[in-house]
Parts: sequence; structure tokens; C-alpha cells
Amino acid sequence: MYFRVVIYMKLLGVLFFLVTMSGCAGVIVSSPSTTNYKNPTLSHYLENTDSDHTRTVEHSDEAVSYDMNQVKKYWGEPSNSKHNSEYDIWLYKHPNEWCGVVPFLVIPIPLVLPVCEHSYEVKFKNNLVESIKEKYPTVWGGICGPLLDGMGSPTGNSHFCK
Repeated sequence: MYFRVVIYMKLLGVLFFLVTMSGCAGVIVSSPSTTNYKNPTLSHYLENTDSDHTRTVEHSDEAVSYDMNQVKKYWGEPSNSKHNSEYDIWLYKHPNEWCGVVPFLVIPIPLVLPVCEHSYEVKFKNNLVESIKEKYPTVWGGICGPLLDGMGSPTGNSHFCK
């Protein structure tokens, strides 16, 4: 009986060592989010990049007014457009991005699919941009282990868990 307990304790110790030394114990989750921008400022559409995500938008406290021609100049033709009695709505879609759960236990186990929409919905009123709604995936979570010290920390602080 004593011999079995010793073997189980050794196996438990080895398993604990493998999990913590790998730096991979935790979970990361990617899920859809939405941000609405009033008085947006637009960045230029960057043509010679390897990234599919070349359109960006930021909030501005200054009164910046863009018309349909300026948006088309910066971002190009919309993927889709709608019109009702009050608004014109342009949709700029990017390819779907990967969303899901990635548990870490010695190795990462990605349980993700390309189902998260990344898009910009530009709402015009009287030919001027009134607001932009951005849909995009966000990532959150954390992993623990001694090999993570100093890695991935924007402040450079060392922590056991990130």
C-alpha cells in the first residue's frame, strides 16, 4: 500500500512539473466585440501591406466631418450598402477571423473556428459620416508557469502568471 502511494505521489509530482515548466497552464478566449465611434477620424487605406486589416478608425473629440467621397477615397468601395429614408449605410467586411477557446495544459489545444466577423458599418446622414460601428474579435485569458517571466509583459515586469 505504501509503495502505491509513493508511485502516485511521484507521478503527480512529474505531472505538476511538466505542466508548470512548459509555461502552458491556463486558457485564452477569443470572442466577438463591437465598438461604436461618434465623430470618427479615419486612417488611409494602405495599399501595399501584407495585412488584410488595413482600415482603422479612431474616436475624436474634435468635430471632424467626412463625406461619402472622402470615405470612398480612404477606404475604397464598400462591400455592401443599404439606404433607408434617414441613413445611407456602407459595410466594409474583412475575412472572418478565428474565435473560440484555447486551453493550455502542457500544449495548447486550439478549439477555434473562423466565425468572428471583422467589419465596419459606416452610417451617413445628409452625405456626412454620423457614426461607425466596428465588429472585431477580442482576446482575453491567461497562462501560468515559471518560464513566462518577463515574456509578454508590456511593462517588463516578471510575473508567474500572465
